[in-house]
Amino acid sequence: MQTERQKEIVEVALEIITKKGIQGLTIKNLAKKNWYFRAGNLQAL
Repeated sequence: MQTERQKEIVEVALEIITKKGIQGLTIKNLAKKNWYFRAGNLQAL
């Protein structure tokens, strides 16, 4: 069972892999993209 936060992270990770490949899936890119994802959904960090 996954929390909502874990589901968000997986969704963002899959998006990064789709656009940049597995090589582009770094903690830095995940954090950057996830911040934009959450900001776009108007959720507090």
